[in-house]
Amino acid sequence: MALAGLGAYCIAAGWPLGVDATEALVAATRQVGFPVGHASASLGWRGLRSRPTWRILVYSAEDPPRRRGLVLVDAVDGKVLEHFVEENPEDWAQLTTR
Repeated sequence: MALAGLGAYCIAAGWPLGVDATEALVAATRQVGFPVGHASASLGWRGLRSRPTWRILVYSAEDPPRRRGLVLVDAVDGKVLEHFVEENPEDWAQLTTR
């Protein structure tokens, strides 16, 4: 009985991946509203049925970057779920050339 329950959950939690990392980055760039320089994407899961979600971290294109943002993009249909944009609080002064 437990094996049948586990099998049913695995079938219910199986989602087709409709959006790849490049498409998710395009959606994130549209959402944050600034030119993106560096970016990072990771695939995670949310909810009881483990729906796949791209987590995109973006930095603005300036050197050093002035803004950064985090955007969650649904990996099944490409809809932006949440986003957060802020001024970059990181101190880049020690990395500049003198």
